[in-house]
Amino acid sequence: MALPIASVVAGSIIDPTLFGNEVIDALNAAPRGRVGYAAVTASQTTITTVVDLTSLTTTFTAAAGRRYRISAGCKVLSTIVGDAIQLQITDGSGTVLQNAEMINQSGSTGQSMACSVPVVPGAGSQTYKLRMLRTAGTGSVSMIAGSTAPAFILVEDIGT
Repeated sequence: MALPIASVVAGSIIDPTLFGNEVIDALNAAPRGRVGYAAVTASQTTITTVVDLTSLTTTFTAAAGRRYRISAGCKVLSTIVGDAIQLQITDGSGTVLQNAEMINQSGSTGQSMACSVPVVPGAGSQTYKLRMLRTAGTGSVSMIAGSTAPAFILVEDIGT
C-alpha cells in the first residue's frame, strides 16, 4: 500500500488527507482584487468649502469579515500659492476615513495627491466617495483631470 505524499506549499507541509480544506481556506482568504472603481477625465473648479467630487463615488457589495483598501488619486491646483488643499476618502454618509493634505506650490501647475485606507465594513452595500476642500488660504481650488491623468477612486478586496 502506497503512502500519501505530502506537498510543500509556501514552506508548510499540507496534510494530504486535508488537502481540499486547506486549499479552500487559503483561496477564501486570498485577495479578490477590484470590487469598485470610478474615474473622471473632467476637471472640477472653484472649490473652497468641502464638496463631493463629481462622479467619484463607488458602491459595491461587501462580504462579512473581508478587508478592503480604498485608494484615491488626482491632481490639484489653487489660484494662490500657499493654500492648503485636502483630499478626503469618506463613507456614504460623509464620515472621513482618510485624507491627504498639501500646500499648493504653484499657481499654474497641478500637483498630484493620493491617499489610501484599509477598511473592514459590515456585509452588504457600501458606498465610498472623494471630497475636496481648501483648508487654509483664500484661493480657488481645482481638481484637475484629463484623459491621460484621470482622477479616481478604487476599492480592492485585500483578503481576510
